[in-house]
Amino acid sequence: MDEELTCVDTAALDAQQAAALESRLDEVGFFTLPSELPTSSVGADQFTYSVTVSDDRGSHTVSYRDDGTGTSGAGPLSEIVEMVLGTSPA
Repeated sequence: MDEELTCVDTAALDAQQAAALESRLDEVGFFTLPSELPTSSVGADQFTYSVTVSDDRGSHTVSYRDDGTGTSGAGPLSEIVEMVLGTSPA
């Protein structure tokens, strides 16, 4: 099952939220990350998150699996997902 959790346009966020999100994406080097982050966890009941960012540099998608334990190996990308879900108007 695929479901889009949210879509965020930084132009629709307040300036502080937009700056924090853009800064965090730059800090993790989002556009240099591989399209799929490696994981050592194994299991059938894992969520796969795909994060797509589009800006003047182009568009890039990074996917990672999360088993819900907080040890997915996604590192700061999972923090970005939480940040986006927290700023989403939906």
